[in-house]
Amino acid sequence: MKNEEYQKTVKSDECAVITEIFSRKAAWPLAAAARRVNISANAVTVAAGLSWMISMPCTVAAGYFYNSSATVSAVLWTISGFLWIAGYILDVADGSLARLQGTASNRGFFLDYVFHLLFKPGFFASLAVALHLQNGGLWWLMLAIASIPANWTSAESASEHVLCEQTGKGKLPETVFSSPELRIKVFLGLTDIKDSASVKRSSVKLLLISMAKEIISYYGQSVFFAFTVFTDVILALSGVSGAMPLTSACTFLIVAILFVRLPFRILREYRRLSLTDM
Repeated sequence: MKNEEYQKTVKSDECAVITEIFSRKAAWPLAAAARRVNISANAVTVAAGLSWMISMPCTVAAGYFYNSSATVSAVLWTISGFLWIAGYILDVADGSLARLQGTASNRGFFLDYVFHLLFKPGFFASLAVALHLQNGGLWWLMLAIASIPANWTSAESASEHVLCEQTGKGKLPETVFSSPELRIKVFLGLTDIKDSASVKRSSVKLLLISMAKEIISYYGQSVFFAFTVFTDVILALSGVSGAMPLTSACTFLIVAILFVRLPFRILREYRRLSLTDM
């Protein structure tokens, strides 16, 4: 029965490998417990969002206290890491709970997406500001500013707005809806969101490539950086290094990748919408 109940919580179209491997099984007991005490899926969504929202000032505070109290800074960095993981697991648990309760709705999907859009640009910005307060240097502030448009997925959000408005006005050509392949290209884009996580796990090479894409794109960012922070805190407490070297290097690398690829993402979405101009 437990396995049957668990299977009810699994998305039939799960596309994120990190979610399938890491978060789904961790979210299952939380969803089951929430159902027993009659907590709504939307309440879990809000809890996930608040975990992410609280993590951002906590991260900035970790950088602020670094030079005056290494212990306080280490505690705050660790709390931030746990909040990132908690937010991610709860973000999976809300959907699992909705499927268990039979309460899945577009309103819940909306709440979930709102918190994604709030947290996504603030995540790297708070990291970069914290590293600026910790290490000094104007270029960390510049990186914080650059991370906001780079990681806001403005291109995708703009195309989704256009598609929603034009669909509502009945201005999209009927040919867009005529075939599953074209519908996927128009409404899901040319990304691998349409590919299932099980397919991505079919080989070691494909698994590693998919996980790297998810860490850069979004799904696995918070979990990945939680572990870089935990590693850096352990190194600092061990006296090996106290400058958060792994977190610093990964923050710079991923934000740089996101910023450089931004114009290409805009071009990709521009071409995607050309499919609707028929």
